Amino acid sequence: MLTDDGSPAEPGSYHSGRLLAMQTAICYHQAGLPERAVEVYDRELMPARFSRRDYGYFLSLKSAALVSAQQPDQAAVAGLQSHAAATATRSVRTLRELDRVANGLQAWVGRPSVHEFRRAMLVD
Repeated sequence: MLTDDGSPAEPGSYHSGRLLAMQTAICYHQAGLPERAVEVYDRELMPARFSRRDYGYFLSLKSAALVSAQQPDQAAVAGLQSHAAATATRSVRTLRELDRVANGLQAWVGRPSVHEFRRAMLVD
């Protein structure tokens, strides 16, 4: 296994810095600090750093953090991007997370971006 900078990882090392960053964002969200989670996602979550399947999954978690941070439009945009990756990779795990996001966005169904995301979720 290689580290984020391409050098060999120490034996027994499981998480790369990228995965650690995603775990940190997840912890912030679960600790009730969704804004901090979004900051980590914004800084560390990039398509080139993860497989398409993993990127889609972490993007669904970012979308959930955005819902918790009361940012419905950004959550819907991230949700739509995650949905595209989830359908392309057939990731049931990601689609489950996106169902939770869609439920969390219920209060904002009148917003065009939220409506578009929820409509995409109904297609599945």
